[in-house]
Formats: sequence, C-alpha cells, structure tokens
Amino acid sequence: MKKTYNRSITLVLALAMIITLFAAYLEPAHAATSNSYWLKVNQKRNVITAYKKVGGKWKPIRAMLCSTGVNYTPATTTYNGTWRTSSKKRWLTMSLDGQFFDYGQYTAHLYGGIYIHSVWYYAPKHNAQARAEFNKLGTKASHGCIRVSTADAKWMYDTCPAGTKVTVYSSSKAGPLGKPKAIKIPGSAQQTWDPTDPAKGNPLRYLMPKPVITVKKSASVKQGASYKLTSGVSAKDPNSFMSLTKYVKISKLKMKAAGASSYKTIKTSAFSTKNAGTYKVTYSVNDPWGRSTTKTFKFTVKSADKPVISGAKDRTVETGSSNAVTGVTGKQGSSSRTSAITVTIKDPSGNTKTMSYSEAKSYVFSEDGNYTVTYKLVSAADKSVIAKTTVTITAQAALKEVPNVKGMTEEAAAKALQDAGFTVKTEYTTLTSDELKANADKFGGMSFGQVYEQSEVSGTKLKAGSTVTIKVLKEEATSSATGDATTA
Repeated sequence: MKKTYNRSITLVLALAMIITLFAAYLEPAHAATSNSYWLKVNQKRNVITAYKKVGGKWKPIRAMLCSTGVNYTPATTTYNGTWRTSSKKRWLTMSLDGQFFDYGQYTAHLYGGIYIHSVWYYAPKHNAQARAEFNKLGTKASHGCIRVSTADAKWMYDTCPAGTKVTVYSSSKAGPLGKPKAIKIPGSAQQTWDPTDPAKGNPLRYLMPKPVITVKKSASVKQGASYKLTSGVSAKDPNSFMSLTKYVKISKLKMKAAGASSYKTIKTSAFSTKNAGTYKVTYSVNDPWGRSTTKTFKFTVKSADKPVISGAKDRTVETGSSNAVTGVTGKQGSSSRTSAITVTIKDPSGNTKTMSYSEAKSYVFSEDGNYTVTYKLVSAADKSVIAKTTVTITAQAALKEVPNVKGMTEEAAAKALQDAGFTVKTEYTTLTSDELKANADKFGGMSFGQVYEQSEVSGTKLKAGSTVTIKVLKEEATSSATGDATTA
C-alpha cells in the first residue's frame, strides 16, 4: 500500500499542531539526566555523531546516517536545540493524519511528537520496511523525526539510556568521524528488510559492508626481540566508523621454520621470537551485528647475530697468579655479552670446574703446568646457537732476569746472582801471569779473581733458583824447595 496523507486537515488543527510543536521545542526536557553519552545531530549533513565521556572528556565513537525533517511545514521540520531522551519503545506506532499508520523500531522520545527511530515500516515486521525511505538515509526525508538505520537505532536503544543529551545543529562539516557511505537497496520492492537489521534470517545482510581489519606493525623482527601478535591491529565498522578492535581475535597462527618447505599450525601461546622463521597470523572479527571478516598478516623473525668471543689466546702466566679471563670479551650484534660468558677449566691434575665470567676472574693457577680453558657464550635469542673457544694457559714459577756479572770479582758476582734469586756455580781457569798476558785478547785484559764468562746471557729470564755458572780467572800457584820462585 502506498503511503498517503489526508490533505484536508482543517486550519484549526494545523494551527494547533504548529503551536504544539513550537511549545515542545521551547520546553525544557523533563527526562532524567544521563551524562555517559551525547548524540549530536547535524541536520544539514544528516549525520549523527555519538560521543562517550572518557576520562572527563567527550570522545566521538560512532557516526550514523540519518534523515531529518524536510522542512516543508512546521510539522515536518526538525528544530535545532538540545534535549534529553525520555521514554523508549521497541516498536512505536506513528501517524501524522490519524489514518495511515507506520511503525518505527528501537525508538526514543525526544520532544513533542519527535522521536529518534529506525526508518519506518508498513507493519511491525522485520520484512516490512519502506525500501524507498531507507534509500533516502543521509538526506532530509522525515516529517520531523530523526530516522536512522535499524542497526543504528538498536545501538542507541541498547547503549544510550533515557536522559541522554541530544543536540540538533546545522553545519557544513559532517563531524569529527565524517559521514558514512549510504547503503542502497536495489530493486523496486515497496516493503523489504533493512540490510542493517541484526535479526536472524535477514536476506539483505550482504549489502552491509563487512568490518575492516587494519594491521600496522613491522613485518620483520629480530630473533629474541619483543613482539606482540595483537599490537598494531585494529578493526572498524565501515557503516559507522566505530571501533571493533575489542572484538578482534587471532583465529590461526602458522610458522615455517628457517629452511623448511611448508607451514605448520602452532598455538598462539607457543609463539616466541626465539624461534626464527616466517609466520602467518590470521586475525578475525565478529561484530555485534553478525558480520565477520578475516585478515592474514605475514611477518618474519630474522635470525639474530651470532655471539662472538674475542681476545682468547694461548698464554703463559706465573704460578699463583689469578684471572682466567684476562682480555676475553663477548658480543652479539652491537650488544656486549661479556658477562654472559661461562668458563670451564681443566687443571694440570685433570680436575674440571665450570664457572661464570666473574668467578673466573678470581681463579688461581695454583700449580705449574698446562690448563685447558674453554670459553662459551650462548645466544640470547636461540640457545642452540653457541660460540665456543678453547685455549691453553701455561702456569710456571716466577721468571727472574739474569744480571750481567762479567768483569765482577768472584765474590761480587756470586752475591749479585744470589740476590737475583739464582744458585751460583763457579768454574775456574788457572793461568800464569805470562799466560794471562799472552791471552789478553781472549780475556779482555781482566785480572785474576774476575768473572770472564757466565753460562746465561744477561737479560735472559729463568725460573727462580736456576743455576748460573760463572767462570773466574785464577792465578797458578808457584813451588820451590828453597821457597824461591823458579825460572824456566
């Protein structure tokens, strides 16, 4: 049945309606106050922006297409002003002329005969909405009420309690969230479903755009670094620009290990960047209106830099000295890992001990001999990646420098060597005065009683207690029966 109106309303009734509307417009709201939500109706652009008070500030959370009054007469005009909603009804029976009745879903009374409600229906049935009127959403089309889609009407009905503030204004700017794109129902049917109606069995649900999932996160992460699967993921309802992020879930996670040819499904709880490879994570969202969508995002956990040990080399130390990590450092990428090095030492007696880097600083090489020292550094990202280096550290008694005693007397040379920590052995070369003179070039003009040679070259280092042999010139003794010297 096509909607018609009785155009023969008397002047008295028309004037009465005008007076009633204006009185309602001027009257303050009597509804209880609710300050959680605020609906701002821009009737020039025919879009409603819903605000929610968050932390004491009003935050825009949802945009909704609407149809306000066509402004042909006072009865079909939506007036600017601020009111508060009062009574709410699931289905509202409406009539302008008392002869033709239509019905609105999810309604809230604003003032006088003005309500916020769904696009009207020919009957209180889900499949009896006026198709042509639905297709007018986003433009002026009503007889003064504020029409919205069924989904938007239901959201306000469920979310905004009686007493919610509603401000009607006119502006060329749609609002902070913008104006959603209108949905159009194709065909020529007079009565049909509202595509946004969440009721079960809606055959036009496919016309309503699905939620949109957006992923803004790095597609590459270093092994061992922090990486949350849910961070950087958001979802929106394109029909209202409302955030659906809280409904986003991870429906599937797959991993292809480095070197593997195929993906395998893993549990979200098992995800860790310690495991290098390529991952595919599928996000899904099911919104409150029965729509769902998915989005798959691929990212790579790159193998971290391998740990490196530097400065480890074979060396000789003094018995009794300490520090098995002198000059040894560790690194992984640009990070120092020196303190994470573990040290295993096998001493000359065959005893083995493993210790931390700091403990190895105090290790004492208590006996002479060779110590096998192994340095080990495990990757911070993957415990199967290990750097290892083995060296030999030889411990021996203290080395002393041999002094130069050539040219000294026997007594002075012996004292100098003994003071330096050596044992002294003396060998003599016995010559006559004539033989000494004859061999002056060999003995360097030395006198009897002086050292002309030493077994170890001066400056040589030997263990303390080592023997140094010195050779001393000694004059040959003379003999005579009469006690006089003989001549040849």
